[in-house]
Amino acid sequence: MKNKIFSAILAAAMIFNTAFTVVLAKNTAFELISTQKSDALNGTVYRYRHKKTGADVIYNDNGSDRRQFVLGFKTPPVDSKGANHVLEHALFCGSEKYPTKNIMHYIQNGTSSLILNGLTADDCTYYFIQTANQTEYYNMIDVYMNGIFHPLFLTDENIFRQQGIRIEYAGGKAQYNGVVYNELRIKNLNTEENSVNFLADKLYRGIYGNTTPVFSAGGELDEIKNLTYDDLLRVYNTFYIPSNSMTYIAGNQDIDETLDILDGFFSENTAKAPDISFEDTRQIPEQEIQEYNVDENTKTVDIGFMFSGVPASAEPMDRYANEIVYDIIRQKMEEKGYSNMYTSGGNTGGVTNLALMISQIPKEDKDKVISDYNTVLADLDENGIDDSDIDKYVDNDDRFFFQNFDRVLVGLLYKDNPLAYTEVNAMREYFKSHKEYFTELLKKYFTENPYSVTVISGNGVFGAEDSSVNVNSDELEQIKRDTEAFQKWNDAEDDPSVIAKIPFLTLDEVKDAPQKAEPSYEEQNGIDFYFTDGSKAINSATSSLFFPLGVSAEDLDYVTLMLGFIQSQAEKAELECYMGVLPFENVNNSQELNPHFIIGLIAKDKSECLKELISFLQSDNLWNENDLKEYIQNTPSKILQSYYDPYFLSGELKDSALSASGNFFSIIPANTIVKGSPHYCHFLQSLDPNDSQTIISKIEAMANNIILNNKPAAEYIGENSEYEIFKDTVAEIFADGKKRNNEPMLLPIGYYSAATITKLADANHFMLTGQYEQNEYSGKMAVLGKVLSTKYITPTMRGKHGAYGSNITFREDEMTSAVTGLNDIDFALEIWQGMGDFLRNLNMTQNELNSFIVSAVQDFDEWDYAASEYGAETALKHKNAEDCGKIRNEMLNTTVKDIKGYADFVDKLVSQKRVFAVLGQQAADNAEFDFAYYGSDATLEVTPRLTKKASGYINGKSDTEFFPDDNITRAETAVIISQLLADKRKPQRENTFNDIPVNAWYKDAVTSLCEKRIMSGYVGNLFKPEQAITRAELTSILSKFIFNGDSELKSVYSDVSKTAWYSYSMAKMINAGYISGYSDGTLRPDSYITRAEVTAIVNRMLNIKNRNTENPFSDVDPSHWAYNDILSAVK
Repeated sequence: MKNKIFSAILAAAMIFNTAFTVVLAKNTAFELISTQKSDALNGTVYRYRHKKTGADVIYNDNGSDRRQFVLGFKTPPVDSKGANHVLEHALFCGSEKYPTKNIMHYIQNGTSSLILNGLTADDCTYYFIQTANQTEYYNMIDVYMNGIFHPLFLTDENIFRQQGIRIEYAGGKAQYNGVVYNELRIKNLNTEENSVNFLADKLYRGIYGNTTPVFSAGGELDEIKNLTYDDLLRVYNTFYIPSNSMTYIAGNQDIDETLDILDGFFSENTAKAPDISFEDTRQIPEQEIQEYNVDENTKTVDIGFMFSGVPASAEPMDRYANEIVYDIIRQKMEEKGYSNMYTSGGNTGGVTNLALMISQIPKEDKDKVISDYNTVLADLDENGIDDSDIDKYVDNDDRFFFQNFDRVLVGLLYKDNPLAYTEVNAMREYFKSHKEYFTELLKKYFTENPYSVTVISGNGVFGAEDSSVNVNSDELEQIKRDTEAFQKWNDAEDDPSVIAKIPFLTLDEVKDAPQKAEPSYEEQNGIDFYFTDGSKAINSATSSLFFPLGVSAEDLDYVTLMLGFIQSQAEKAELECYMGVLPFENVNNSQELNPHFIIGLIAKDKSECLKELISFLQSDNLWNENDLKEYIQNTPSKILQSYYDPYFLSGELKDSALSASGNFFSIIPANTIVKGSPHYCHFLQSLDPNDSQTIISKIEAMANNIILNNKPAAEYIGENSEYEIFKDTVAEIFADGKKRNNEPMLLPIGYYSAATITKLADANHFMLTGQYEQNEYSGKMAVLGKVLSTKYITPTMRGKHGAYGSNITFREDEMTSAVTGLNDIDFALEIWQGMGDFLRNLNMTQNELNSFIVSAVQDFDEWDYAASEYGAETALKHKNAEDCGKIRNEMLNTTVKDIKGYADFVDKLVSQKRVFAVLGQQAADNAEFDFAYYGSDATLEVTPRLTKKASGYINGKSDTEFFPDDNITRAETAVIISQLLADKRKPQRENTFNDIPVNAWYKDAVTSLCEKRIMSGYVGNLFKPEQAITRAELTSILSKFIFNGDSELKSVYSDVSKTAWYSYSMAKMINAGYISGYSDGTLRPDSYITRAEVTAIVNRMLNIKNRNTENPFSDVDPSHWAYNDILSAVK
């Protein structure tokens, strides 16, 4: 009964709840079915039906200039081969009207559309457009509709081979390739992906057998190998007809013009829609607990729990509420200490399912996990769900559906009601006043649901995907011929007359810059205030405070701790604010930073929110030692978990050496609660939680200095009357503050190139960056990036070689190109190295280039206009309108000659070889490319690398004498190691040691190693270059080059304590086989080490053996124990 009551409430909330004007279309090809006002969609919603075909068209008249067009088709999968997914790609590969397979590359880089994409959803497929330009809106509708209803793939099977899957000849063997194949192969680079996917499949099959809810519309890796061109044709001919379509359009437009366009395409095919229904295929599992891949060798398991989900026939709010109950169950499992959890969910087959999976559980604990899960359910069933938990998740704005069009079309698909799932706020209000509803739902879908299964599977039993195909010699020859034919097809250049037909905006349509916001500025009580009238802003109302840090680089770790701890306490207190630290890089000098602590106020009443926050910061309850101890102990694991995708670490390593702001963020992240940096994680691990009293005193003093006793800059976007109140509040609170000054910071120099090593052996995400001086940047380079992406990078990497994703961009001080899905980093580098020659041989008309110019200008305007509303941020970056105007004019005046002229410049950037990759260790080790660092996705440790291409690295003390038994000095050690680094950067800074002369032969080596944190000096700014080095000191340095080494001492040495400062380093060196103890059971850590001993150890690390035979040294006799090592090491 309650469900029916709610439906009536929802209907009242949607239909004619306020007065509004109905604007009826004049188009006679469609009939108007309904008109409804929707607060959730911010407009009046018209439902039209095409008279000839019955096609549904939903028009949301919301007054927005950001027009949306979405054409969807009901496409429930019949298997997991991925036909829907491949078809989504294939329809973006040209049409009869625009016959170029590369059309998507052109329109993505030649338009300003905010969204141009497709989406393979569970039971439907969407093609969507969003743009603020009306001319472009209709241009893109024409391109899309032709691609969907008159696609080239119907007559060109190579499009299927390119976008889906093919067998090709490569490296003397046959292997699978294709864009979607590679997308499925790499997924999101999550190291648990294979094990968890297997678990999810068994959970679904346990309840639904081999029926639609089990199938994946996107495809499964094993299944796509069976996909054929005929499968694609079958899906297209069955589902891609107007009568089976759903269209959503929104924003300011001529609705009659839009409907005329739709009618023109719809009327071409009046075939009857396929019969689509969603059957109940649930089955009670034969075994409630099922086990796979678990034997006596299994160490850890994955465990999954699943109940049958909410069917399409249920009330819409059941789906929403079911997810809330699931989240509460997951929260209760987190409270029991389980952290490595995953969710599998979807709507395939018209059933909204959710499965909870917990990974890497010790095998002996599997019964405990199942018991804990059952206890959670029993407790909720017996005691009910806490109101506070319901309120927490009901207010979560990120759940349910993400796009308005998704909500509308899913409503049409499952309920024949476009607004069935849109009115989330009405549902929330109902839930808050009817919390007993959740108790009923818990019983219905969980505790009293007989359709449930628990699956246990051995963790990590699945290795890398083998893309090779077993064929005989005759078959291989045919595949070789097919591959040659495919590559010839792929390499065929586009007909310039075809490209000229693609409808792009002209330069005249973008030559005038949009009117930018002009925030007002005033000063009161020494505080800078910036105000933007919210009625004219495109950004939502906001207010922020910016406090200059005024600290040294050495204090940044504690600033990060202060930020993280305050933010965690503020969340507990449910304060409506956010905090962070931003470096504010000077737009005219990328090495000059102006770091500020930032407070953003989220609550509607900004002034009251600020007062509440200041009171909180002054409260003794904030600085609680037990809370700090808990934060220090628990946060490192949260940071590690937040790096669940190795790409996150790879991206941060890339950014660390490109600019001062990148250096800054390698220490202090913008928000330590969402995700801390690896550096911060290790800093927290180094702290002693029992020293919380000292630590809390330090960060409390910091908070007083940086926030409470400082003078901030203040930003306000909103109503003027509210701004005046906010201004007076800020001025009063900080009247006695004193503005702090920022000083230059000596930050880490970052990482020049790095491989992030993951357990997923076939991971392959590669990035190439190039750094240039800020005064080298021109707006023309934004156009260059679009040309290279469209004409070279994407067609080569994606079209020809099957990469899932690829692009290249030029920002104000860096070039970055990324690719996912190529198997070989050396091959990717080879493609990048071809960019210069491509530009030299570029054949392009100015008219074609103009489309890229238009797109670059519109992108710039979109970003620059929105950013102009933030007066404080603009001032802190020293940004001005003249600089922006200069960049815009450079874009507009770009010529083909300019683009071709960048060939040498691009070659120079590529030659820097700043490569960052996500790889398995074997692939990184075997690559010809010499990575300077390895990062561990498991521990976030970053390890410097010795070069793979080592040559002689040590000299004799004269031409004829080596002095093998002399103790080696710190200066000599620095010179040897600096020559062997894979990171070949010269010193970035001046020497700061007082005891190193300006012209010292070892100065650069020492400076380089110290700024890379491989060696360090002594108190008093001394390095002591002539001091002999001990075995312990040398192993402490060299052990830093061992990636993921074992640091536990396995043997007992009479002169080494396991608590000694060097025990960790010596253990790594011993366990790696680089050093060993003496026959008397000692390690002699405090003994000085000789030049001969160093060559023996370093040669083992470099795997150098018997390289030289000629002996120039009179003091190195063949009988010397290190004879071969010395000769192998000398230059």
